[in-house]
Amino acid sequence: MACNSASAVAADKLKKRFPKIPIFEVISPAVIKAKSVTKNNKIGVIGTKATIQTDIYNIKISHIKKGYKIYNQACPLFVPLAEEGWINTKATKIIADDYLLALKKNRIDTLILGCTHYPLLRSLIQKSIGTNVTLVDPAENTAKAVKKYIKDNPKLNNKLIKGKKHDFYFSDISPNLNKLISNWLGQKIKPKLHIIQ
Repeated sequence: MACNSASAVAADKLKKRFPKIPIFEVISPAVIKAKSVTKNNKIGVIGTKATIQTDIYNIKISHIKKGYKIYNQACPLFVPLAEEGWINTKATKIIADDYLLALKKNRIDTLILGCTHYPLLRSLIQKSIGTNVTLVDPAENTAKAVKKYIKDNPKLNNKLIKGKKHDFYFSDISPNLNKLISNWLGQKIKPKLHIIQ
């Protein structure tokens, strides 16, 4: 589950409903990473309104261990800015500075990029929040968790290697999708629209 909002709302329910299927979501790996890198236990989380309203990162971190301060900030404009390719514009910088001001005032030392779009704005976010703040990209940590799972399950690993076929499904295809994919993967793919009824 690559989406933070979907992970926040549905991951635990899906894991209970399908106990035999390994389900990987982006929140738990990000929580583990953020806890391992913070030095002052002040962790910021930026995400969509849907993700932030669930307070999922605070719940998950507090469930594991008390004593952390979690500061949430919804950044809804980051998604359309990333999708439009406005990665390093003056307008995006002004918006980032505004969104991140409260987190800076709270002196966080770790910031979770709680939306799959936000790593596209990583360098701009880093400049705005300050180089003393460690950014946590949930996708990186989720990919490591999936890699470990595949390595620990050799039968599955052999099946995946033999196929070597990748299918990419999207719930929405924006006009700039192919450009974004090329930037991310360094290759062109044929996206498939998948609508869940």
